[in-house]
Amino acid sequence: MKRICFGTLFNLMYQGRRQGVKNGPLCDAVFASFGADISYHDSSLVGHLKNGHDDVPGYLKDAVRDCD
Repeated sequence: MKRICFGTLFNLMYQGRRQGVKNGPLCDAVFASFGADISYHDSSLVGHLKNGHDDVPGYLKDAVRDCD
């Protein structure tokens, strides 16, 4: 199985978004699908995730590992 980083996946999703959809709400929706919330992080987290500067938070990794 091939893997891609979250930043690459997020960029692909961002390029395919509807007009007017911003980075923050799109990232919130991705994390919410796994039951995680990033709203309490600083506003730069989404941009850092998108360009690959920061790694996905550990609690989201745990949520993904435990999902069906």
